[in-house]
Amino acid sequence: MGGYGSGRCSRKTAVEDCLSIDINYLNKKGFLKEGCQFTLRWSRDDWSASISAKAHKDYIFLYYTVDQEKGINYNVQLDKVPMNLGGYKNYFKCPKCNSRVEKIYKSSASDYFLCRDCLDLVYRSSKESGDELAKVRRKLDKLYSKLGGKWRGVYSTIPDKPKNMHQRTYLGIRKDIIKQERLLDELFCMKAEDLIG
Repeated sequence: MGGYGSGRCSRKTAVEDCLSIDINYLNKKGFLKEGCQFTLRWSRDDWSASISAKAHKDYIFLYYTVDQEKGINYNVQLDKVPMNLGGYKNYFKCPKCNSRVEKIYKSSASDYFLCRDCLDLVYRSSKESGDELAKVRRKLDKLYSKLGGKWRGVYSTIPDKPKNMHQRTYLGIRKDIIKQERLLDELFCMKAEDLIG
């Protein structure tokens, strides 16, 4: 009881597996200016998606197609909160529960972009509670991406130093990669022994 790998794996969808729209990103790009039309695109190894939007004074209008046939369009209200030193900060209001959020998500369970609570989403790190192998794999993904590469398991080779990275920083990341890969090997061997014995 309570031994290696005894934690439960959540069946909930992870935030990282959903499309997301970040109000801070839209603001930074100038997409929240009234009348601005824009398209957001996402892509991964095996799929891509895009939506179109138009900014209005108090909302953004989203329109996109789901499953290559179903047209979806609706407003997502904006909430402008005054700041102490002047100006204001933008938030979305979730189309379902009306709560103030910085990000809205679209999962495979919903046709609409909603807040994390309404879609019952969790962060991948909380899904991996008790799964040390998954945690180490996630760390390796992050370390490889810092070097502009992608971790591909046993087929991975540590990327060369990126052009503008300091040598000391590169060597530190490289050392961490080697440490995490050794830990992964050890954990894999322990897991194999548990299965055999």
